[in-house]
Amino acid sequence: MTRLRQVGVAILLVGLSLSAAYGEVIEEIVALVNGEIITRSDLDEQEQLMVAEIYRQYSGAELDKRLADIKNALLLELIDAEIRFHYAKRQFDTERLRESFYEQFVQQQMQEYNIESEEAFLELLARDNMTVDELKDRLLRTFAPEEVLRYEVGSRIAIDDPEIETYYQENPLQFLVPGEATVREIVLLGDTEQKRSERMAEATAIVQRVRDGESFEALAKELSEAGTQDQEGLLGTVARGDLSDQLEEVAFAMEANDVSDPIDTPYGLHIIKIDAITPDQTRPYDEVKEPLRGFLESRKYAEDVRAFTLKVRGQADWCVKNKYIGRLPDNVEPQICTEM
Repeated sequence: MTRLRQVGVAILLVGLSLSAAYGEVIEEIVALVNGEIITRSDLDEQEQLMVAEIYRQYSGAELDKRLADIKNALLLELIDAEIRFHYAKRQFDTERLRESFYEQFVQQQMQEYNIESEEAFLELLARDNMTVDELKDRLLRTFAPEEVLRYEVGSRIAIDDPEIETYYQENPLQFLVPGEATVREIVLLGDTEQKRSERMAEATAIVQRVRDGESFEALAKELSEAGTQDQEGLLGTVARGDLSDQLEEVAFAMEANDVSDPIDTPYGLHIIKIDAITPDQTRPYDEVKEPLRGFLESRKYAEDVRAFTLKVRGQADWCVKNKYIGRLPDNVEPQICTEM
């Protein structure tokens, strides 16, 4: 059985608009799904809840993107949820689901909010002017669509070991741990090719002095013209991608204590020394096997949910009022409701 989300009674009252199902005031109709209506209030209330959640999680450009995604997808999500709800009523023992959802919900609310007994919970429910039957109906409408996906999709997904191993072998870069190097430098500045050419003999002489036994650190402190001079040339520990392409190519081909020849870069001549280096490594299969299984299961679940959703949507009788067609994704071609 699906583990219910921890949804407070107040949130259920505000967040689930069931005006058609509960005989409230008839409002503007947005869509019809198998004879049931989705109203403007349904759409607005769900949008308000989702917008509030997005504002809690995101900011800046990502916030704007998420808000735009909601605008384009929410109506279709409501339609698909209604379609799955009708599917659940045809395929499942909804009375059993109704009772199970209620029992789980009550237990979770009692634990989450330290409610002493079910009687105390019922008192809170009564304060919100909701009966037990009304709550059960709302829980069923909220969670039955999820139960459909759990049963029809989630319960049928199994990723076996050969599939995991094949993915591991075919995607080696995903499991690569980039190498690191602790690098020191001596830099002789030169912002033109001519200046660097004129100083090449000077740089070559420094390399030779180090290879003859002088301290790289001391020479860096004395001769380097980079900001690392006071740190005896220490750049620090760097990973692949931290250095320019020219320096990285040389650095990660060296071994500990090696000193490079002068490296001609657009702004000067670099001499680098490797204090320590760790080569690229691939994470062992046994280490990534179970996380990878979870990733593949999630990917397969998303793919199968899309396929199942398209199938049952194609089998349902649904339409959208013309003025709300723009609230659907561009790749969806709905029937336009002609009689309302």
